[in-house]
Amino acid sequence: MRRIPLLITLKDDLVISANAATSGAHISLDYIPGSLLLGAVAAKLYKSLSSPEEKWQVFYSGKVCFQNGYIVHKDNRPSYPSPLCLHHFKGEEPKNGGDTDISLFEQNIIRPNIDDLDNNKQPKQLREAYITGRGHLATVIRTASMKTAIDNTNGRAAESQLFGYQAIQSGQRFLAHIDIASDVPKDLVNHILDALEGQARMGRSRSAQYGRVTIERLKSEAYQPTSMAKVGDTDLTIWCLSDLALTDPITGQPTLTPRPEHFGLPQGELNLSHSFLRSRAYSPYNAFRKAFDSQRQVISQGSVITFDGIAPLTAEQIKHLESPIGSYTEVGAGHIAIQAKVCVSSSLKAAIQDSFTLPVINNEKTIDSPLIKWLRVQQQAQAVDHQAWLNTMLTDIQKIYKTARQLNALEPSIPIGPSASQWGVVYQAARDNRRHPEKLLEQLFLDPKHAICRQKEGSQHTWGLKIDSENTFSTWLADQLIELAETSNDKTQSDSKRQKESHIPHTLSDKVALLAAEMRSLRGEKISTAGEDN
Repeated sequence: MRRIPLLITLKDDLVISANAATSGAHISLDYIPGSLLLGAVAAKLYKSLSSPEEKWQVFYSGKVCFQNGYIVHKDNRPSYPSPLCLHHFKGEEPKNGGDTDISLFEQNIIRPNIDDLDNNKQPKQLREAYITGRGHLATVIRTASMKTAIDNTNGRAAESQLFGYQAIQSGQRFLAHIDIASDVPKDLVNHILDALEGQARMGRSRSAQYGRVTIERLKSEAYQPTSMAKVGDTDLTIWCLSDLALTDPITGQPTLTPRPEHFGLPQGELNLSHSFLRSRAYSPYNAFRKAFDSQRQVISQGSVITFDGIAPLTAEQIKHLESPIGSYTEVGAGHIAIQAKVCVSSSLKAAIQDSFTLPVINNEKTIDSPLIKWLRVQQQAQAVDHQAWLNTMLTDIQKIYKTARQLNALEPSIPIGPSASQWGVVYQAARDNRRHPEKLLEQLFLDPKHAICRQKEGSQHTWGLKIDSENTFSTWLADQLIELAETSNDKTQSDSKRQKESHIPHTLSDKVALLAAEMRSLRGEKISTAGEDN
């Protein structure tokens, strides 16, 4: 079995739902499951594989196992889920090793199955934690945000469509690895690695602001907790480094009760007083089929399983236990460590091991090519032009509102002109028709029944606001935007060929969106209530 480590860096926040529940608060996993890596490879490689045998070998046979990615500590060292045999006394929370340089193994951490307990104190399990080989706690930072669906018909928030996402914060790094059987052809291995390396999108809401990651293959050895297993052992302690999916050999149904035969042992008895088990059930979502798979019941990562009275371990059994165990091994389940020091050593201090250090983050530098420089100049020039037009429009609107207020005998405290929500509809229309300025003008003014800025009954203080004896605010704004469209078109026709090709046809839409965004802001509110300085 060949093990290849992969360094995953989050460029955006990453949403990975812990379950399929649609009610209650959204909970995200704090690690990257192997199923996301398999999906990333399948998206790029599945259709290009020449034969069904190759597809079977990569994605279904279990010869290629995409293991979970766990958080990388601040000192650039990898971590694994903390074994559930580790406890601390209530009120004596362990200090984060990243801030204090004090190993978890040198603090008041106890193992009830090995260490002496203080009867006057209550032990508390160390859960949802990750530890490095040196015993430092690695923390996964998660964020939470509220969202709302948008009604496409009016650009406003849809009714009863508020939802939230919990996500893993961008900028963090995770170490995963791929286990590949020795009989998988080298060319196929290279195809898999080529499909993985580089940029990818993972998790939920990938088309919005989430899910962008970079994957880098490392040449160093994959980190594995130090094992004290030796031939002839008659007791066995198993640390689940990922979820463990076991099947009852009689019924064929999932089971949460480990048996010796699940691990290739001919005999033995589960020692519940020295085992620490937790479980969970979930239904993974398949993005290709757009449906959930059947529910999976698994023993949770971090669980510790102890068997007594097993037949003396053989070298073959130790080698077998180095491979993933149980079902769903192709997506990261079944990764275990046997007789790990942290679980069985007489002293936790003796469990401290050194692990390799991952590469330091390299800050990405933009290549300052002539094209990049030219594009930057064009962008700056466009920003200056847009801002100048916006300032002129705001000044004109302020003057028009002042004149309209006098003409209509309105008090300064009475807001006039379109409201913030009405400008919001204009903003959404401008964004939706960014490449189609003609369609934008039609939606705003030309459709007699459905125009956004149309004059109608009850609009005498908004779009139908009288600004002089002949015009309303709607007709004035229409004249301004039509003139802007004609000016932009004339400029495009008079430019050189190179400028034609580089000219942005949606300048009108961008400027309308900019104006609408400003008018729905605090400054726009002040203008509509005569609160802006003249």
